[in-house]
Amino acid sequence: LGLLPEEQAAPSGLNAPLEATHAGVPSSVRPGPIFLFNEPLPAPEEVYGRKNEREILISRTSHKASTSLIGPRRSGKTWLIHYLQYIATYELGSRFHVKYLDATMPSCSTVNGFVAGVLEEFGLPSSKSQQGLLALEKGLKTLHTKNIVPVLCIDEFEGFGNRQEFTLDFFRALRAMTQKFALALITVSRSPLSAIVGKDVETSGFFNIFEQLTLKPFT
Repeated sequence: LGLLPEEQAAPSGLNAPLEATHAGVPSSVRPGPIFLFNEPLPAPEEVYGRKNEREILISRTSHKASTSLIGPRRSGKTWLIHYLQYIATYELGSRFHVKYLDATMPSCSTVNGFVAGVLEEFGLPSSKSQQGLLALEKGLKTLHTKNIVPVLCIDEFEGFGNRQEFTLDFFRALRAMTQKFALALITVSRSPLSAIVGKDVETSGFFNIFEQLTLKPFT
């Protein structure tokens, strides 16, 4: 599925012709409009529509701000963050490192496992003497020192809601790290964050750092 006609005609910016905006980005050529059912996003030009959502997501990420993507299954939420990964270097700059985790993976069933996954994605070493949120804080501090902006995309955020280990303190700490180390979070879920982690988290201010983008099904 290609870009909309008005997007193809745009002279510059987010929706400029792909050969100009995404020069050097690997792409696959398809013989016509094809709906890719439950397949990974092969190239940025395969994202159909969502012009406003793309612009908001890129703009907020460029300002190191967090975003919550809400929508039903197969509405393009995961493709949207993979699209961001494709174009990050060209739209945001090399300082921005956009990484992806699925919260329903077995490795993310504990805080230690989640942190180990984050450190691995950002190419940071793990330490047996320091684990959990302390290890994450140390890793983010290292990135901050190197002038790297970490952008963590957490797909299937509902995975945290069914696990007792992810407490109010976990979300408070995660929020604090977004402010201290310019960590930008992008969460992907079918329901609003308040419905996943509970109303008590509102008192921690965790939800205040997100702008919610709701993706509705295509007509």
